[in-house]
Amino acid sequence: TYTHPESVPEGNTVVYWFKGGMHIPAFNDQLQIPYQATRVGDEWYFTVTPRTAFGVQGPTRRSPSVIIAAVAPPPTTRANLNGDGKVDSVDVQLVINAAVGLPTPGVNCDVDGDNVVSATDVQLVINAALEL
Repeated sequence: TYTHPESVPEGNTVVYWFKGGMHIPAFNDQLQIPYQATRVGDEWYFTVTPRTAFGVQGPTRRSPSVIIAAVAPPPTTRANLNGDGKVDSVDVQLVINAAVGLPTPGVNCDVDGDNVVSATDVQLVINAALEL
């Protein structure tokens, strides 16, 4: 939160985002980044350089680094692999097939978004089918 001892309004404060130590210009001056831009294992931090409405620049501060450690469980619609509007045994079979290496043409079975179809994806689909 911007504050100034003499109540000078905030100007064009600069925010830079970094992933793996590299500046990501697409997110300049954003207060948050979209979850779609993150992957499990990514390390993110940002820097903030405050500026007053008169252009006086304050010291740049760096946030603590954050490592993306897990993906939140997806909504039920993501577990609806065949797109029929319900999560059922067909979806469970599709994700099991993908997890054991069988082809599932045109069906993305990576429910948790980590780019690997695994037992976690199977469990997420089963949970959705059972409405857990």
